[in-house]
Amino acid sequence: SDVRLFFENQKRSGDPIDVQVNGQATLGLTVAVDEIDIEGSPEWSPDGSKIAFHKDTQGNGVFEIYIADADGKNIKQITNLGGINWGPSWSPDSKKLVFYTFSPDSQKWFLKIADLTDSVDGSFNTTQIETGMEGTTPQWSPINDQIVFASRKNGFWGIFLTNLSGSEITQLTPNGSNSLEPLWSPDGKQIAFSDDRMGLNQIFFLDLETMK
Repeated sequence: SDVRLFFENQKRSGDPIDVQVNGQATLGLTVAVDEIDIEGSPEWSPDGSKIAFHKDTQGNGVFEIYIADADGKNIKQITNLGGINWGPSWSPDSKKLVFYTFSPDSQKWFLKIADLTDSVDGSFNTTQIETGMEGTTPQWSPINDQIVFASRKNGFWGIFLTNLSGSEITQLTPNGSNSLEPLWSPDGKQIAFSDDRMGLNQIFFLDLETMK
């Protein structure tokens, strides 16, 4: 069978999919090791044709969002915002990306959406989701236009659900512990996340129909 994988590369490499260590191919994959790119958070598009990821091309801490074909070719820069832009997640139709960006002015993280169908001279339209709070590690629902994300409230990190405008926000986890890194189930009915309510970070599941 045709099985493909990708992983986050913390070394300095030039491709988000293929890696070569000390000149030896790992898992049959190859890439140059003398480039300065730093990449992370790779994610397949729902249609399987693209991979989105964040990338620092100069090694200076400025991360932008990129996409590439499934074979690692045709790498295209999506954002040109400066600062730190991390963690892209695809819309169900593979036409948009949600990601989180750090604002040096406020020293906080916010959620933004890049529209891959709306560009002028290679610059893609990017808008902020006005949630009125910080937002990190967003994940787009696989079935609709809802986005789950982590944010701080009353001294704790929690998991929240928002629409694309930020006008409808639901807190999914209670205060009193730190909940992070939400992920959707493939059917869009459950969310997995880490939580330290028992003293150590453990994985929990939340059913969105029963809220249990």
